[in-house]
Amino acid sequence: MPDAGAFDGVLGVVLAIALVRALLGSRPSFTIEVVAFSDEEGVRFGVPFLGSRALAAGLDEALLSLVDARGVSVAQAIRDFGLELGHPLACQPAVRPALLGYLEFHIEQGPVLDSLNLPLGVVTAIVGQTRCEVTFRGEANHAGTTPMHLRRDALAAAARWTAFVERAARATAGAVATVGALHVHPGAANVVPGEARASLDVRHADDQVRHSVTSLLCRAAQRIAARRNVTVGWRQQLDQPAVACDPGLTAVLERAVKASANPSTA
Repeated sequence: MPDAGAFDGVLGVVLAIALVRALLGSRPSFTIEVVAFSDEEGVRFGVPFLGSRALAAGLDEALLSLVDARGVSVAQAIRDFGLELGHPLACQPAVRPALLGYLEFHIEQGPVLDSLNLPLGVVTAIVGQTRCEVTFRGEANHAGTTPMHLRRDALAAAARWTAFVERAARATAGAVATVGALHVHPGAANVVPGEARASLDVRHADDQVRHSVTSLLCRAAQRIAARRNVTVGWRQQLDQPAVACDPGLTAVLERAVKASANPSTA
């Protein structure tokens, strides 16, 4: 993520290598592989989990054709990195059927452990995630000559909806919803905004609740747009189901944390 700090993602890679190195001299009954993923947050291409998808399920044409802000596709970025997509195995799943499990160490990306003064946490589920692009369209006009009652301000509508997003998430236990990016056109100080394009990120461990919140936010956008005489477009970019972590591996991790004499939360 942008400005996520020196340890975001990197900690998991370095710690995995250090743990394998610590096993030198012992011979476990299974093979250990260290894997480092790229662009798991979807910052560059707008869709997350590209690295892990490539490992677990392969990359299809839809993913390969995604482009970044400069117009560079996923396929071209892979080629620029020195890999050849023409190879028969280039876009095929790499996970072996006999896989025992997957373990990832990560610095906490939120403030929960810090607020509880705890050094470690054990994850029990990967929350489901919905990502959308919401575009409010009104009419661009001169800021000095357009009376307030005749304005069709796209940004004002987007702002009202953004405030509703926060209220709706706060009112739903376990839900988080974020409008993290906003692009305004034409983007001039003396022009009433004619278009405001906002991102939406909704997450919850229960997919049914997540879908319910997303539908609520969609209806709210339509209602706000109608009241302010603007239109709204809704485009879903991602609908990632929640995944519960394996209870057996979770139990092993909890025992390991306790054996290390460190308190934790699960």
